[in-house]
Amino acid sequence: MAKRVGIIKKTIQLGKAEDRTDHPDQRLSTMLRVAFGQKKMFDKPVVGIMHFVIYAGFLLINIEVLEIVLDGLFGTHRLFAPYLGSFYTVLINFFEFLAFGVLVVCIVFLIRRNILKVARLQPSRHRELNGWPALDANSILLIESVLMIAILSMNAADSILQKRGVEHYYPAGDFLFSSLLQPIFSGMSDGALIALERGAWWAHILGIFAFAIYVTYSKHLHIFLAFPNTYFANLTPKGEMHNMPEVTKEVKIMLGLEQPDNSEVPAEIGRFGAKDVTDLSWKNLMDAYSCTECGLALFEQGRFDRMLISGVNPKAGLSPDTIADQFRFSPMARAALSSGKIELSPDAADTFQNASETACWLAAIGGVTDVLLVTSPSHMPRASITLQRALPAGVRVHRAITAPRADDQAQRRKEFAKFAAAWVATLFPAGRRPGAHLTRCLHGTTP
Repeated sequence: MAKRVGIIKKTIQLGKAEDRTDHPDQRLSTMLRVAFGQKKMFDKPVVGIMHFVIYAGFLLINIEVLEIVLDGLFGTHRLFAPYLGSFYTVLINFFEFLAFGVLVVCIVFLIRRNILKVARLQPSRHRELNGWPALDANSILLIESVLMIAILSMNAADSILQKRGVEHYYPAGDFLFSSLLQPIFSGMSDGALIALERGAWWAHILGIFAFAIYVTYSKHLHIFLAFPNTYFANLTPKGEMHNMPEVTKEVKIMLGLEQPDNSEVPAEIGRFGAKDVTDLSWKNLMDAYSCTECGLALFEQGRFDRMLISGVNPKAGLSPDTIADQFRFSPMARAALSSGKIELSPDAADTFQNASETACWLAAIGGVTDVLLVTSPSHMPRASITLQRALPAGVRVHRAITAPRADDQAQRRKEFAKFAAAWVATLFPAGRRPGAHLTRCLHGTTP
């Protein structure tokens, strides 16, 4: 666990320094509303409420882990009970209420995914959900269900042992939801109940520790990083621009408000975008661990005013009718989609056709000199070279990667082979390149 946290920390620290400590009150408010309150999930109220229950419930329940760990270290049982008195029972009842809610929501989510087969959650409809993403989601829900069952079973067995006066079990009384399980366990012997209670105790504590390690490899790392991510969010209003000192100085010189300093060393020429990881700030790198829809995020931050999502077709597991729900477009993104600022291109089925569709789109707009390409790190080299070769001379392609992924050696070799093949293909005249035959482009144009 410490090793994984250390790796993530070092990766984030590769970024440039950036001060995000101003306005602490506003930052705390944003964190509570967005990270803890799950504000962005409530576009679909019912699903949003269930998501809040499972998220907030799981986080709050694990406060009890502190007592469980201390009991294990000191050989005690319900260490805090003598000190908290009757409030201890209230507190455990609250935790059980949350545990029951988390368990119910986990079951509902498993049913939605695997029995009702909600379309936007199905790998058969959305290629990006094939394999690990679907297994990861089901694994998380099953692990959380087992953890909640363990804590309720532990409390039920504990209460029965209290009533029987078994040594070591502090008389904390019955608890609201675990008491419903007592009839199931009441016929068991003291030894069997102790084994059940200890087994559930170990299952819960080991499950929590295993989950803490597992989640650092999972997309669900955002469960924890959502808090610092939203606390250190950019508070600058969207669309606000800052004057560049160099430009301001040149304007003042032109207006005669300032005299040029011939002895001044020319400033280093700035660079648009990021060429390497060290060109990003530490906050950009933290975003990569907690944001998957990076293109949309950049659009909403005002980094560009037009956006093309290429390859929106069934082969890619996408549909123009459902993509806004699938990627949980914000109201701003939905409005941009309706107004045409975000456009969906349906034709492309591979990297070369993505480049062709993009070239068609830019040709129809006209006058574009800079393009920001957003894709995964492993796909970026291939996508970048095919797009650059498809565009007219003078159009610069800048790059922004989505969340980094730990590909295995075989996957890296496969991607390098694809890149090499793409590089060779781009050496041929445009009309003979793979995908150059594509004629169905946006606005009815071809590159």
